[in-house]
Amino acid sequence: MNLSKAFALIVGTVVTLVLVVYIPLQIIDRISAGTIDTLFGGIVIFLALVTGGIIGFFAVGLPILGIFEENSDEEHYEEKIKYLEERIRAYRARQRAMLEELDDIKKTLEEIRDILRKGLIE
Repeated sequence: MNLSKAFALIVGTVVTLVLVVYIPLQIIDRISAGTIDTLFGGIVIFLALVTGGIIGFFAVGLPILGIFEENSDEEHYEEKIKYLEERIRAYRARQRAMLEELDDIKKTLEEIRDILRKGLIE
């Protein structure tokens, strides 16, 4: 696992824990102290739990599943390299063809220029 994936996993875990544990505990504390209405507190807790669950799934669950996918990627590594090399060869051939066309256009434009110079001089 590279550093950016590990960092994303850590940040996702921290954000998920804040949303799923810390915020509901603080809201329950405020409800018991009587500073927040019970209905409002319940709605906030529900939203925090749902949001934390969604973020946890995408930030923590998917990277963990991605660890297992990396092993399967190693099996297809050579196929990917061959595919990319083929695409690079096709791109180079296309570029060569475009350069040849540009050379032909340059020659044609030089011929037109020479004809126009002759016409202006005579």
